[in-house]
Amino acid sequence: MVVSGDTCGAIATAHDITLDELIAANDDLELTEDGGCPIFPDQELVIP
Repeated sequence: MVVSGDTCGAIATAHDITLDELIAANDDLELTEDGGCPIFPDQELVIP
């Protein structure tokens, strides 16, 4: 579950996966032009 202050990159790193793998596993995520992906507290993510 996403908590305040989390980033997609930090979540991916913590689970030893790439940002692309995290985004591919979660249909509601997409990479933004600045290289991030918007996530929100209490959002549930699939960790492949």
